[in-house]
Amino acid sequence: HGWWFSPRKVGSREVLAYNSSQGPDDLTVPTFGWKVPWHGHIDQTLSITMYKDSNARDDTEIELRWQFVVSRDGERENWQPMKKDMNDALERRWTGGWYGDNGTHTFHVESNGFTYAIDCQSMVQWNVSTNRRRRIQRSEAQLDVVSLPKLTAKDAYVERLQSERNSLVEEKSELLAKVAQLEKEKKALESQADHTTKMILQESWRMNRQLQTKVCTELNHWDDAFQKIRQALVNACPVDHYGDCERMRNVRITRLQQICNVRIWKDYEFRKDQIRKELEDRQRVPVVTRALSSQVCPWARLDPKVNEILVVHGTTDDKTDQIANFGFDERLARDFGLYGQGVYFTDQSC
Repeated sequence: HGWWFSPRKVGSREVLAYNSSQGPDDLTVPTFGWKVPWHGHIDQTLSITMYKDSNARDDTEIELRWQFVVSRDGERENWQPMKKDMNDALERRWTGGWYGDNGTHTFHVESNGFTYAIDCQSMVQWNVSTNRRRRIQRSEAQLDVVSLPKLTAKDAYVERLQSERNSLVEEKSELLAKVAQLEKEKKALESQADHTTKMILQESWRMNRQLQTKVCTELNHWDDAFQKIRQALVNACPVDHYGDCERMRNVRITRLQQICNVRIWKDYEFRKDQIRKELEDRQRVPVVTRALSSQVCPWARLDPKVNEILVVHGTTDDKTDQIANFGFDERLARDFGLYGQGVYFTDQSC
């Protein structure tokens, strides 16, 4: 191990100086740290200077690598580069004289968990476990000058792709800005439309033309009432109900109409005042504990003293106009309900 000076050929027993440098990257002759004689102390005056042959090729232009052949007999030779640890081990042997151990032509190398035997003379390696043999060679491959134009063309292609990408990013930013502006304008129009609808309803009340107000007003599809009422219907489906009730968990609202019937509303308010007066002197008035969430209609001011709550009523298409214009009438109800003929209300949606 290490570096030796000998006046004779490599492997000679006659030694003049010794340097213990033997790291994995020490593939060049050390310039300092030589022991003279080889078993003495380091001679600080001994310095090694490397001279380069002017006719020799520059090592920076050459890639040294060890290869092994993978082709079978009779096939075209296919040389493949070895792994780095194997390549480094063989290169250290090569720079050290390329001879075997104990006076033979063979030495052993560990790589990737296997032990390989190398025949220096026949340039053959074999796996000690499987005995599979392959020819090896030390290749000095110069940089491929032909590949330089290809690299230049590839760099130009990459630069062009980068430029196109930057253009697309800028275009995307502009489109996102336009979308944001359109969304802002859309919300402004929606808000204006909702406000206009509300003002039309309020104007009739302000001008004492309540009876001329349109009974049913179609709500815009973007009104948040769609989502609130849908979520209320989904929540109103009991968790222990299955079968046909499952449909309410996936309900979709297609139309919403707001009913504003002044005649019916006056009758309702009159009857509510009567009930309020009837309950004033009563003790322990029962309280309704189940109803739809008040968040469905946050504008509604419910009176808890008369158990005023939000509930749902199911009907058919042909009855909606009658209910909107004349209110609920038990005479028009079906006679095979759960409790007989009557008008039914519930806090459950199924």
